[in-house]
Amino acid sequence: MEGVCCIAAPIRDVAVIASIGISAPAARFPKEREKEYAQRVAEDEALDAYSTIVASVADRLLPSVASLVVRRGGRARGAGSAVVITPDGFLLTSAHVLSGADSGEARLADGHEVGLEIVGRDPLSDLAVARVAASWLPAATLGDADRLRVGQLVVAIGNPLGFSGSVTAGVVSALGRSLPRARPRASSRT
Repeated sequence: MEGVCCIAAPIRDVAVIASIGISAPAARFPKEREKEYAQRVAEDEALDAYSTIVASVADRLLPSVASLVVRRGGRARGAGSAVVITPDGFLLTSAHVLSGADSGEARLADGHEVGLEIVGRDPLSDLAVARVAASWLPAATLGDADRLRVGQLVVAIGNPLGFSGSVTAGVVSALGRSLPRARPRASSRT
């Protein structure tokens, strides 16, 4: 009987899939290797389930992610990502993305580019809200941060360095931490 076995291995953030043809009449493993084989099959199934979860989160959220270009005095000064939180154009982003900006544009997942208005920033939480003139946007459903647990699976979706639609996954490493506020630099003038 002939079958196909697929092996997937992450290599430098790229999933490489190799297909290996197997032909053997009802291949049997030695008794001492059956447990090892069963464990390997269980691990493969767990990894497949993990991949399925990450892919389904990406499919659901990618339409709600926007790429931002921010300007100060008419010149491009930075870029970042934002997530649509209401269909009428409110976006949630990091405060450092909008720091010092007076205007900008958002490129939506469907390719539309629209100007953005900065609604507010909170440097201590590193959160900011912007608004674009749109009423058709697919809003992401926000979760409850109080239900997060250390070790819980998380998926990050954004546009780092302009690479739109980037997806990565990991775990919550800690809760209840805040970033220290930067101290103003001393002036070198005397």
